[in-house]
This record gives sequence, structure tokens and C-alpha cells, in this order.
Amino acid sequence: MRTILQYPLLLLAWAVTRWLIVREAFHRRDWIFGDVSYYFSEIINKAHGKPALREYPEANLWILRPLSRIIDATGWPANSTYTGFVLLLDAIFLLALMRGKHWRGSWFWVLFGLVSGPIFISRLDLVPGMLVGLFAVFLVSHPRFSSFLLALATAMKLWPGVLATSLVGPARQLATWVRIGAFGVSLLALAGFTVLTQGLDRLLSPLDYQNVRGLQIESVAATPFMLMEGFKHGSYQLSYAASKSFEITGPGVAVGERVASYALYAVVLLAALEVVRRLVGRPWDPQESMALAVVLVLALLVTNKVLSPQYLTWLGPLLAVALSRSRDKILNLLAGLSVLCSYLTYLVFPKHYGDLIGGVVRFDGVVPLVTRNILLVVMLGVALTWWMRVQRSAKIRLSQGSEHASQLIDVPEGVEGGQRNRDGSPAVKNAHRF
Repeated sequence: MRTILQYPLLLLAWAVTRWLIVREAFHRRDWIFGDVSYYFSEIINKAHGKPALREYPEANLWILRPLSRIIDATGWPANSTYTGFVLLLDAIFLLALMRGKHWRGSWFWVLFGLVSGPIFISRLDLVPGMLVGLFAVFLVSHPRFSSFLLALATAMKLWPGVLATSLVGPARQLATWVRIGAFGVSLLALAGFTVLTQGLDRLLSPLDYQNVRGLQIESVAATPFMLMEGFKHGSYQLSYAASKSFEITGPGVAVGERVASYALYAVVLLAALEVVRRLVGRPWDPQESMALAVVLVLALLVTNKVLSPQYLTWLGPLLAVALSRSRDKILNLLAGLSVLCSYLTYLVFPKHYGDLIGGVVRFDGVVPLVTRNILLVVMLGVALTWWMRVQRSAKIRLSQGSEHASQLIDVPEGVEGGQRNRDGSPAVKNAHRF
């Protein structure tokens, strides 16, 4: 397809798909916008001196407060205002992909949003997800800004902090410390601002909240118990917990919860060990770092004892950028699986959530849930294969003494072979376009 046609076709596809999402979201208003109503009711509580959104990092309120003021000043409905804000961010991210003429990633992003359904525009999680996507966009051309975006995403949702592993390269390279330093200084500044304005307790409150969470019914670890409950009703109890999510209790659930917790700790530990390995290893490679970031996000999704439907939006922006940076066929498989998983998540929530929490667990809800969770595990295996393949490719090229050993991103306009920025990172031709 000619380049000149890509722009109008993508924008038309984006407009049509987002209209379909908005139409369904407002049709299912009570189901979809419950969290949005909760966000802004908490902002009102905050204005009256009460604690607000203690389970969320304070950085989320930096977004919600201005939106609340706009709502108060204009009289616009909260749901419409929040939807408009998310769609604006969505469009900015698409334009960032289109600006670099990265059509595969752009079309994937349009499709990913469509199959995600109304959850795409009604949760805060898409914001840090898109910040992580923009972090990947600017990782090579603007490493300091990229590191800041990752720090901001971490300040909003905590999980992106694990992706700082991908910033690490050999200790002997100045670029490594530029990336790590920019991330660390930015994160400390954001945390310091929270402490100065809200106190240390507010900085730590999201961590305290995580400690009291049980096993959510949609998590991978809960899959066998949900399946058994589908076959034999009454074996397990599903209830709305203090964690503001539906959790499962019953025989073996405590063991499943511990396994999930230990698995998550193992992911964090392995990420820390990977940091050490990278500090003493071969030159930093952007594509390998991208693959590692995808692996880490999937590992967090699979091992987390909480897997809310909006968590799938953590992965979409990162995969869109990865598709823009590489023509590796295994990425096509990952992208296809992610689209399928997002659609299955839509079938779980909001389509058939009543079949899970309505008193009797029905297979209309269990089948897409179990299938989705199995596919997430498969995706993790595929992502690990991709990451190991990229590492082997980098090792082979390095051993052959290629002058382009650090240029492993396959892009339409790309990294200039052998040329580097002052900080030691690969130089990018026409970097302003991405």
C-alpha cells in the first residue's frame, strides 16, 4: 500500500474503531464507568480533606485533579471528559507511530484498541501503558527523555519500574549511566514531590494495599479453581473483597496464592540478576532491550495474583513499538496472540462477567477466561524465544566483528551504522520523525 494512502486510511480506521468502542462503552454505562465515577468521587473526598485513592500512587491524581477542575468549570459529564482525555492520548500515541512511517505497529495499535473494547477508554491503566510505549519509541533517539517517561509510568503504576532492567548496558559504557541516571533522578524527583506535598505515608500506601490482596478470580493462578467451580458449583466462594476486586477462596486457593506470590518475587529477582549480567556483558542492544521489556511485562501478567481486564493494555503499546522496530516473524505471532487475548478479555469483561460473579459460575464466562490465561502463558514462552533469538543474533554478529553490531533494529529509517551520539547511544537518522 502506498505511503500516501496509509495516513488517511489509518486515521479513518482509528476514528471508526474508537467510535465503536465509545458507543458500546456508553451503552454499558453502569458496568464500564464504575471506576471513572469512583476516581472522581475520590477527588471530591480529597477536596474535603479525606484520603483519596490510597491504593493508587499519588501521580494518578496529578491527572485526575485537572480533569476534575475541567468538569467543574464546564459542566461536562465526567464519563465523557475522561473518555475524551484517553482518546487524546490514544491519538497522540498513534501519531507517534505514524510519524516514523511504522505502519505495522500503527495498524496493530488500531486493531488492539478495537478488540480491547470499552475497558480501553475507562481505566487509568492505559495511561502508564502508553507512557511505556512512548518510552520504547524514544529509547534510542532520546534516551534521557525515554528514561523520564519510564520513571513517570513507574510513579503512576509501580510495575513499569521492572522495565528499568532494559535500560542497563555494560558498566563501561557512558550511555548506560545516562539512561539509568535519568531514570533514577526522575523517579526520585517524582517520589520526593509526593513526600513533600502528601507525606511519606502517601508514598507507601499503594505498597501497603498490595499486601492485603487475595487471589483475584481472573488471575492465571486462579485458573484451575475457576475451572473446577465451573464443573462443580459450590466448591469455591467468589466475593467482592476489600481490595475492590472479586477474589476466590476455597480448597487449595491459599497454596495458589503463595505460588503466585513466589513466582512474582522470582520475576523481580531474575530481573535484578539480569541487571548484573548486563553490566558485565556485551554492548547494549535496543532490540534485545525491547524483547526483554516484552518478556518482563508478560511475566508480570502471568505471575500476578491480580489480573484485572485492563492489565492487558500494559502490553499493547510496547508490542506496537516492537512491531515498528523489527520484521521478525515471531513478533507477528506475538501480536496475533495479544489481539486474541485482548478479545477474550473483552468476552470475560464486560461481555460475560455476570456469568462469573452472578452466583453460579457458568462456562460462558469460564471458557474465555481459561483460554485467555493459557494463551498468556504461551505468549510468555513465545516472548522468551524471541528474546533468546535476539541475543543469539547479537552474539553472532559481535563475534564476526561486524561494524554494525549495535544496529540490530530493523526499521525503515534507522540507526546509522557505526555512528553514535555523544552519550554513546546509537545515532539515528531523522530521529525527529520518531
